Amino acid sequence: MRKVILLSLLFFNFVYIVNLYAKNIRPFTVGLLDKVLIVSNNALLFESPTVSSRVLKEIPILEYAILLSNRAVISDNKKLEWFFVGLYPTNLFSKESVKVRGWIERKYIAGFDDFEPAKKMKKEILLISEDADDSSYYRVYLNGTWGSFYEDTKTASYSQIYQCKLNENIYVLGLGSFAFLLEDEKVYAPFATKILTNSDDFPAWIKGRECPMNIGSYYTIAVDGVPVRKFPFHDKVLVKITKDTKVKLLEWSDEKATVGNVSGYWAYIDTGIKEKDGTTIKGWILDAYLKAILVRGYP
Repeated sequence: MRKVILLSLLFFNFVYIVNLYAKNIRPFTVGLLDKVLIVSNNALLFESPTVSSRVLKEIPILEYAILLSNRAVISDNKKLEWFFVGLYPTNLFSKESVKVRGWIERKYIAGFDDFEPAKKMKKEILLISEDADDSSYYRVYLNGTWGSFYEDTKTASYSQIYQCKLNENIYVLGLGSFAFLLEDEKVYAPFATKILTNSDDFPAWIKGRECPMNIGSYYTIAVDGVPVRKFPFHDKVLVKITKDTKVKLLEWSDEKATVGNVSGYWAYIDTGIKEKDGTTIKGWILDAYLKAILVRGYP
């Protein structure tokens, strides 16, 4: 605790001495593990929040960093906004694994709020991640959705692709850790060991597969008292929603399930019901409870 207090005092003394000022803002929602995405080829990590300080590292595009403070520092005649981040040599994504710490300009990092649903994609792609034990297949569809395919069960789940507002050539699969760059004919995905851009080359068991539901669209609830679960088959119910409630479909799985006397496929929805922190309750229901509405759109 004393170490934390000492570091805080050193930080604020430094800010005062070099005539910078800090402000409490939250420019983006970083989500799980405080990760932010590097969205530029020339992103530099500096020792201090000013371009005249020593460069610690040039960070590759699509690498993830950990946001160590949500307190922005404004410098260089109040034109540049800086954040303190950490880099790690592994995929552990923990603050304990951070090996390099430094300052980066706000324009080079993106969090959840810097992404929006992709309405359409330039081409269909299959991103394959292979390792010694298993292979994962991620199919990018032209309509802005993607499918994660499981070779052992031949099942799939489908979700929304998100496009970066800071760099329109960068996309993220479901706002997770899988980011890729699509620029003209160039496709770059650090997590993929193989990239297929011709659908004729896709594995036969994936070729004809498409999601029958409209990801990103709104549906209404068909009956009263539908339980929204934290995880599929999980006993914990987050909320029960009433008939005719409008919900947004975020993800859908084509693995059939039965709960009680109701059969269907698991659907991950946004209920629109507000939590105390302002976020909305999201969870899983069986798609048998969903009724389609004609109008597609986003709030």
